[in-house]
Amino acid sequence: RDLHSFPTRRSSDLAAPERKVARLIVGEKVKAAPPKKLWWLHYPRNHASIDNYWENQQANGVLLLGSHAGTWRKSEAKAAEVAQQPAVLVHASADALPRFRSAAEIMADESLKMPDEVIMGVLYKGTRGVLGGPPKARKSMAAVDLGLSVATGTPWLRWPTIKGKVMYVDYEQPEAMSKQRLLLIEAAKIEKGQDLDFSNFINVSFPGQPKPFKELLPVLLERLKAQTFSLLIIDDLYTALGGRSENSPAAIKEFCALIANLSRQTGVAVLVIHHSPKGKINDKPLVDRFAGSGFLTRDAFTLIGLTRYYNPPYAKLEFMLRGFPDQPAVALDWNGAIYDISDKIDLATFEEQVDERKEDRSTTLLDLLGSDGLRTNEWKKQAVARHVASPATFGRDKKKLIAAKQVCKEEKSKRWKKCAQPSGPAPS
Repeated sequence: RDLHSFPTRRSSDLAAPERKVARLIVGEKVKAAPPKKLWWLHYPRNHASIDNYWENQQANGVLLLGSHAGTWRKSEAKAAEVAQQPAVLVHASADALPRFRSAAEIMADESLKMPDEVIMGVLYKGTRGVLGGPPKARKSMAAVDLGLSVATGTPWLRWPTIKGKVMYVDYEQPEAMSKQRLLLIEAAKIEKGQDLDFSNFINVSFPGQPKPFKELLPVLLERLKAQTFSLLIIDDLYTALGGRSENSPAAIKEFCALIANLSRQTGVAVLVIHHSPKGKINDKPLVDRFAGSGFLTRDAFTLIGLTRYYNPPYAKLEFMLRGFPDQPAVALDWNGAIYDISDKIDLATFEEQVDERKEDRSTTLLDLLGSDGLRTNEWKKQAVARHVASPATFGRDKKKLIAAKQVCKEEKSKRWKKCAQPSGPAPS
């Protein structure tokens, strides 16, 4: 009825001194422990300092009682002394063990209820989500709009929300810029007839160097427990990691464990803002469009992907959901401060024409040159203004036209013109 666990660096060596000490402490503790109490005494395999190890364990929600962690392996005499002190470590009660029940028992259990929703059809309380997209896709503005919608109980785009307190941890901007962003969104909502009270939206900013999320966690737990919050938004992941790489599976797994533990303790939904890698990613499944270790997106219950297009200018919002029916992708228009559902773009029709437009783009770029030609900046401005290409795709398309010898640059005027086609008799 009691579970004792004491791994050592030399777990295959039953006579290892560390294991003997652990056995002694656990043995003494189990004698005095109440039934069904779990005592876990861990010795770290790969940590030089056991004290540092316990600090990490405490950050993950493990409770250490007493201040003698660093003395456990010094001697059997010291271990015997420690064994007489109050509890060494209480990791969990027996109720935390997995329950083995038949499907019939589960279906008959009326106490099992689905968690409350934060955004109807999109996000549950107590779960984790990721909102991501390429740089400059206005992810943060969309996230603040989402948070304010929950804080005021108003719809986010077309999805109803359940009113609740929202905490927004802003790693990217100083408070003055956060204020400017909030004022812009407020003005946009007032213009739509939504004169709202934003007092349920709590902004967390850093006057100095931002603290990694791991260091901020104890303060967040205290604040989130003191008041009932529905949603925590972390903007953004790579700053919250505090210098650790988003490509490191270990770093991402630890971060996911921290926010999962926070969700369990407070019941809040956690939404992390993250970016997509460079390059062509729109043909990939949504779960694979986020930068770094894939553990983040595979751990999440809700994935929200935001993709910005330039020809024509619009954004696409996509979902990958666990525990909800599928949500169709929607097209969005940008109105200067927030996104709105677009009534101009039919996604089904538009996406069928994507390949055709890519083929036609080079012809359209050539037509822009006319008979007199254009300098590079003039050509680029016209291509972007007429939604033929984005600044990035213009450069790539120009290189393709040069390689195909379809455009040539006059040395004197520095203008690009269509290359003259070779004259002569047609090939037989």
